Amino acid sequence: MQKLKDSFRPFGLALALGTGVGIGQGLVNGRSWPIAMPLAWAQPDAPLAQAPFNSDEQNIIRVARQASPAVVSISRNGGTGSGVLIRSDGVLLTNAHVVGQAQQVRVELADGRRLVGRVLGRDSSVDVAVIKISGSGFPRAPLGDSDRLQVGQASIAIGNPLGLERSVTTGVVSAINRSGFEIDGLIQTDAAINPGNSGGPLLDSRGRVIGINTAVLRGNGASGLGFAIPINLASDIAQQLLETGRVQRA
Repeated sequence: MQKLKDSFRPFGLALALGTGVGIGQGLVNGRSWPIAMPLAWAQPDAPLAQAPFNSDEQNIIRVARQASPAVVSISRNGGTGSGVLIRSDGVLLTNAHVVGQAQQVRVELADGRRLVGRVLGRDSSVDVAVIKISGSGFPRAPLGDSDRLQVGQASIAIGNPLGLERSVTTGVVSAINRSGFEIDGLIQTDAAINPGNSGGPLLDSRGRVIGINTAVLRGNGASGLGFAIPINLASDIAQQLLETGRVQRA
């Protein structure tokens, strides 16, 4: 992702990859923090507690409960990131910069299981990688259609910023088809994206994956400028990598 990083350098782009934050010891910048305990996602259809939630809040709660079990933590020497299971046989999507040049990574599931993930392929030009973990019956997140996105629609990001597992942030799709960078057609969102969010899903209000979170602009007063790879592009790359092990270029 050096080209992507270079293209954003005047604005202080930060790839949302957690590095050197002591994840596992609960340390952030040398300070001791409580380790976030896994939340009870095991009953996604359980009724909401009797509370004054409005319809928008109830929908966000529903999406978080349904999608969070499919969000994983990915770690390797050099950093940590997020990923999302898209098939029940253990195929998941993440960013190429999350896996780097590794052939294997460590994958932690929402239920606490820690598995070895095999990197099946990566395409650094669009920052997409495909990982496979052994097993079956895994929770998966349904895919949406990023070609039908509308500016202003709700967006929900789930990931592991600074090791805080399955953190949920909300916002809107601020813009689509953002170009002028090394990766064209990016989704812009103001849902908070931080180091460790890389590779996690950006979801619509129905809980469908519409993008893979990849970067955030910082500095020069920038705030709320996050970017995601459209899921149609990411899933097309993933399909090619799964079928042939490489990407066909036009």
